[in-house]
Amino acid sequence: MNSRHGHEEDDDCYEIPPVDFTRKLNLGLPSDDVILLAEKGPIALRDFPHPRPLCANFPFDTTAHERYCSQCFCCVCEVAAPCSNWTGDDGHYNASIKEQN
Repeated sequence: MNSRHGHEEDDDCYEIPPVDFTRKLNLGLPSDDVILLAEKGPIALRDFPHPRPLCANFPFDTTAHERYCSQCFCCVCEVAAPCSNWTGDDGHYNASIKEQN
């Protein structure tokens, strides 16, 4: 193991920060590079309230934006998904975090 910035590192095993979970880990595609052995405790972007675009259950890049889990909330209205403006031409289901900043 190498030590960098005071943390021990192992090239073969590391923890994925919750904010990067949906960006770095796509279990929908077979890969020899990543094997998920276990999870420890709840995952913030799956098990707790989170904006729809960051949902670990329905990754925004690979699933229909209209889909949501029981913990998703509308990032425009900040209410549980689906909000009253979820569908339609300007539906909030399609809003992203970037658009809100």
